[in-house]
Amino acid sequence: MQSVMTNLDDVIAVLRSSGRLGGDERLQPLTGGVSALVAVVEGGQLPWIVKTPLTQLTVSDEWLVGRERGANEATILELLAGALGPVRTPRLLFFDGAAVVLGEEYIAPPSLNYKDELMSGRAHPGVARALGEALGHLHRLSVPTALRGEGPRTLFDALRLDPYYRTTAHRRADLREDLETLIAATIDATERTLVHGDLSPKNVLVTPEAPVLLDWEVIHEGDPGFDRGMMGAHFMLKALYHGVHDAAHEMVEAAREFWRAYEGPAEVAHSLRHAGGVMVARLYGKSPVDYLTDEGARERAQRIGAIALRGRVTTYEDFLALIEEE
Repeated sequence: MQSVMTNLDDVIAVLRSSGRLGGDERLQPLTGGVSALVAVVEGGQLPWIVKTPLTQLTVSDEWLVGRERGANEATILELLAGALGPVRTPRLLFFDGAAVVLGEEYIAPPSLNYKDELMSGRAHPGVARALGEALGHLHRLSVPTALRGEGPRTLFDALRLDPYYRTTAHRRADLREDLETLIAATIDATERTLVHGDLSPKNVLVTPEAPVLLDWEVIHEGDPGFDRGMMGAHFMLKALYHGVHDAAHEMVEAAREFWRAYEGPAEVAHSLRHAGGVMVARLYGKSPVDYLTDEGARERAQRIGAIALRGRVTTYEDFLALIEEE
C-alpha cells in the first residue's frame, strides 16, 4: 500500500527510514510546479533531487490524480539514462515504490529556466531546435511494457484531457464540440508513441552543455500530436504576452525552429488542433497561465486558439502568421 505524502516532513521520514537520509542533510524545497513535492537534498557528498507526486494538485480547483505516476517517471528516466538525442534528462538514483518517492540527479548551476527566459524575451532558438529534435527521438523510441496500456493513459487523461480540454469545454460552450472531437481523436489515436505529456518551457533548463528536459510523470503511450501542439502553444502564448515588442518575433522564430527540427510521426494538422486546444485550455481550464492578464492579449489568444482548434490552419506557417498579424 502506498504511503500518504502531503508535505516534506513525510518525505524526510521515508528517507530516514530507508537510510537515504542521515543527520546532516537538509531539504531545500523547489517551487513552481503543482503536481509534486520536490526538494534539493543538500549536505551530503553531492546534492540530489527528491520528488514525490501529490494526490491533490496545488490549484484552486479540485484536481485529484493517482500517485502511481511516480513509477512511470522512474521507468522513463531509467530508460533514457540521462540523454534524449541532443538534450539531457535527469538520471534516476532510486525509486521507492511503496512510498512513491524518487531520487534523481540534481542539475547543478549554471542553469536557467526556459519559461523565465522566454518571459524575459530571450528565445534561445538553439534550445527550441534541440527540443524539436529530441521530441522526434522520443516519439521514435520503443515503448517499454510498463508504460503501455490503460494505466498510464488514464493518468494522462486525469492530468491533461480532463483538466485542460473537458474543463474548458464545460466552461466555454462555443468550443465544446471542437474540444470533444479533439478528445476523441486523442483517445482513439491509431499511431501511438511515447508521449511526454507536459512538454512546456517550465520543464526545460537551459545549461551551457545542453537543454535539460524535466518532469516526466505524465509519460504514456498515446497521441504524439499532443506533445508537438503543447510546446507550439506555449511559444504562441509567450509571443502574445510580449505583444508588439521585438521579443514577440523572437518567440515566433523559436517556435519555427522547434517545429522544423521535429522528425517524427505527429501529423501537422492534428498537432495544430492540439496547439489551439492547449491555448484555450490555458485560459479557461484548471491550470490557467498567470501572465496573460491583459484582456486584449487574452482575447487574441482565445481567437487564435479557436481558429487552430477548429482546423482552420493546416500548416505551421499559417499558424505563425496568425500571431505575426497581431
